Amino acid sequence: MTPAEQAKAVALKEQGAQTVDIARALSCSRSTVKDMLKRVDQEAAQVKEYVSKRGDLLAQTQAMIANVEQMVLNSITEQDVNACTATQKATILAQLTTARAINFDKERLERGQSTSNINSLLVVAQRGAMSTLNARLGIPERAPSDLCNTIDAQCVTNGGGTLPIETHREGL
Repeated sequence: MTPAEQAKAVALKEQGAQTVDIARALSCSRSTVKDMLKRVDQEAAQVKEYVSKRGDLLAQTQAMIANVEQMVLNSITEQDVNACTATQKATILAQLTTARAINFDKERLERGQSTSNINSLLVVAQRGAMSTLNARLGIPERAPSDLCNTIDAQCVTNGGGTLPIETHREGL
């Protein structure tokens, strides 16, 4: 059966046509129609099951991203950090955090939950990653305002443009 014939068979079935009538309309056997409709029903059930679990799958992906982020942070040596510019450091952390934030946003959308706090969460995650890195390297903790002033390359995307972290501090 061609895809067009399959689509016609499904449409006829949805309109209440019997298998014998569909077979007659498509000039094929009842068993061909019956087998094809069975496959379509199985595929529809698989899609429905996947859609019902999509939020959980995204949550698992988010956890894996967080684990990779932690492994990367744990593997960074003082030499590695010294070899990077401040912009490179900020870029690496921003990319990891952005991947997690995007996945988090998708998960919340799948679950019908609010996503309005994503920019704030991104900033909090970036600060947490910087704190982890600083602690690993023995760099003393800084006040949030010092961190924002020092890492001016860290920005969050908002509506196609970028806004410095300072812009988002009030929402934290």
